[in-house]
Amino acid sequence: MRIRSSLVFLVAAIALVVGLTWWHARKAAAPKVAEAAVPAGVLPDATPATHRPVATPPPDALRLPRAERSRERHARQRAAVARVNAVGREKIVGRYESENIDPAWSNATRQALMAPSLAASDQIRATHSEPSGLAVDCRSTTCRITADFPNRIAADDWSTFYLTGAGDRLPNATLRKTTNPDGSVRLEIYAIARR
Repeated sequence: MRIRSSLVFLVAAIALVVGLTWWHARKAAAPKVAEAAVPAGVLPDATPATHRPVATPPPDALRLPRAERSRERHARQRAAVARVNAVGREKIVGRYESENIDPAWSNATRQALMAPSLAASDQIRATHSEPSGLAVDCRSTTCRITADFPNRIAADDWSTFYLTGAGDRLPNATLRKTTNPDGSVRLEIYAIARR
């Protein structure tokens, strides 16, 4: 009986070793079959992480924080707009400087652009942005308008209301603000006027 129980134990141990060996061999062969079925260059989800390709880090520009990338993009956009505005301004200023004067048109347009209903409208008075030293000089298709203001806000308000009111007469205009020695602001507008 002792031999029989030893024999049963030995058979059970051999069966266990054979079973484990077979199970381990089957498990090791399974990924190879899966890899063969996957197209070249594509890794199945079962691929160990150590065998997956390492992603290359993004360029330095992409590593910047989102806010900094946004600021840089806006700065580039502002610079592009400034270049376009400068080209447009040079074009209108050059046209104004090279034009001959048409006295009849020049005087009529000047008077219309200096009219109190336009230069000192109710909205302009309500915002306390009346200009001082308003001057309008027109040629044959272009005009230069200059005025002084106590601060930049008043110059912005006045130019917005003025150009909105004069929009039918001045469809194309370019503005420049400079600070005077006393801290006041000088506004200079060059515009192409309708005939």
